[in-house]
Amino acid sequence: MSATRLIATLVVAALIVLATPARRADACSCIGQAPEQYVKQADLVFFARPGKQRTEGKRTIQPLEVLHTLKGTPGKVYRLSRPRDQISTCDSQFKPGAVALVFINKGAASVCAGNYDLQVVQLEKMADYLRLGTPPAGAPDLDAVRATLEAALLGYLHDRPTVPVNYAPLAGQKARTGKTTLVFGKNRLKHAVDLRQAVTSGPLVFVSGVYGMEGYAFRLLALRKTGPGAKLAYEALARWGAERSRRGAPGPNIGPTLPTIRHPPK
Repeated sequence: MSATRLIATLVVAALIVLATPARRADACSCIGQAPEQYVKQADLVFFARPGKQRTEGKRTIQPLEVLHTLKGTPGKVYRLSRPRDQISTCDSQFKPGAVALVFINKGAASVCAGNYDLQVVQLEKMADYLRLGTPPAGAPDLDAVRATLEAALLGYLHDRPTVPVNYAPLAGQKARTGKTTLVFGKNRLKHAVDLRQAVTSGPLVFVSGVYGMEGYAFRLLALRKTGPGAKLAYEALARWGAERSRRGAPGPNIGPTLPTIRHPPK
């Protein structure tokens, strides 16, 4: 090939490359941040139950039924609006019916803004998220702790008559769950349920801890609702559990089966 033809070929190839639009990355790359940063950077932070997406003109609309707000004023139903023809790998896709912790920044709900999976990612830091809300989070009452422990320890109480729970705020109190009586105290008993975190914010209740006798670590987030006859009921939103091996390392993740939380008989 002559020098002149080689130069012409290289020029044509360069023009083709310049005329080809840049390809979008196949995945969205984000740097993980602490809950404080996600909440600080967001305009709105709230828990919501997503509805089905629908098209309105050139936009895609997904209604988000607001269950509890940590920051801002999203209203009872937030309409998440996106351009129909501009799909970004960084846009979070909310599954209809699956409760999510939503971060809105300038009208968008991106992955990098903190919109990760509630159970897989956010549940580990849930106490921090709830404490960052307005008004501040508090300690749950006896019934809320009983209900969430019942769901978190499903299949691990084995109808034992009495199970001690290390949790000072409820020391001296008892609660019945099935055939088991939970006895709360201040002593750090190794075989007891060591309730390390118990936080409530609005209708949400989060607990985490370790059941020493079973070698079982757990986390659970529940939603308090008013059931038939104005009775309180609790819906488990996210659950994680892991059995510890003989060497003390966490075993396989147990989930995502979410139990139905029963109201105690009177």
